[in-house]
Amino acid sequence: TRWIAGLCDRGYPPLVFGDIKGEHSPLIRELGGDVIEIAPGLHTINPLDLGALLDAAKRIVAVGWIPDPNHPDGGKPGEQVAAELRELALQQASTLIIGLARLVRGAALADFEETLIAVATRLVHDRTDAPILSDLIDLLEEGALDEGTAIGELMAASVSYTRADYRKAVRRLLQTLRSIVQGPMGVIFNGPTTVQIRVDNPGGMSVDLAKMRRADKKVLAAVMIATWAHGFSAIDAQWELAMAGLAEFRNPFVVGDELWKPMSLAPGMAGLIDQLSRTNRTEGIGQVWVTHSPKDAEKLPTHEDRETALGLAENAGMVVMFGLAKNAVDALDETTVSMNAEERRCVASWRSPRSFRARRAPNGRPKPP
Repeated sequence: TRWIAGLCDRGYPPLVFGDIKGEHSPLIRELGGDVIEIAPGLHTINPLDLGALLDAAKRIVAVGWIPDPNHPDGGKPGEQVAAELRELALQQASTLIIGLARLVRGAALADFEETLIAVATRLVHDRTDAPILSDLIDLLEEGALDEGTAIGELMAASVSYTRADYRKAVRRLLQTLRSIVQGPMGVIFNGPTTVQIRVDNPGGMSVDLAKMRRADKKVLAAVMIATWAHGFSAIDAQWELAMAGLAEFRNPFVVGDELWKPMSLAPGMAGLIDQLSRTNRTEGIGQVWVTHSPKDAEKLPTHEDRETALGLAENAGMVVMFGLAKNAVDALDETTVSMNAEERRCVASWRSPRSFRARRAPNGRPKPP
């Protein structure tokens, strides 16, 4: 809380993507920021929504030249930047859908299934102005039902030489996607986006998920991932608009709490979250990930997930620890974070409960707490 308030005062607006307990909402409101409450029946989030990146592309396309000191030519035409932003938005949308599918299935998708999602995402956006998940399913089913014009690209993506091959290849994926639409996630993810994450408020913003605390754990994790994806896309969009002279530069402070929840629910989620939470910016953005313990990484389903999760600590500019059990401190041995014996004892001691025996003054009376 002090970090958020202090950095906001210094011009770093706080962006809290996925506040499960709603604990940051009062402060964000006091700072003049925006609080978005998400719950089933209250808002919907469209995974296919190209969101802030597409909105930025539509504005940037009219800009003749955008200076960029890191580009060899000193900048790029607005049309090129707009095309790159639309491509990035399509990639983010397909990555988010892959993440939702992994959560529902509880396992990683086959490589060709991920390719099918990427190809279908592009095709459905070429066909429809504002597609939703059911439109994506309809597109994939067209090939299985010998209909439509997209069958050639879909068959190529799944390396299917006959319609029968395609039907066999896509069946499991369709089952998974239908589970998203018709299962507990459908009320949130199968519809147009009803709320936009904006990052241009100097008081910051928070996505409050407190009303979802009792929701199915996979649904909650899915909403967390979706808000992170849309939030980081909004940061990129704001930056590109500022580079084009169409918005003010902002240096946000991003808070990602309860990181362990979605990571533990399916293989590959750690890497996917790491991918979704990256921005195109190399500087000017602060980011803090909060988790219970370094031992959370040990509970992840695959070796690759565990390595990715530990890598978040290794790549951090600063690791902040509160009271941890000794074995949790020892788990940092698997990373580049090194601590000597005295430091380990110190951190572990913060977890020890204080005595309930009152401290007493020389006159025998209890001291105030």
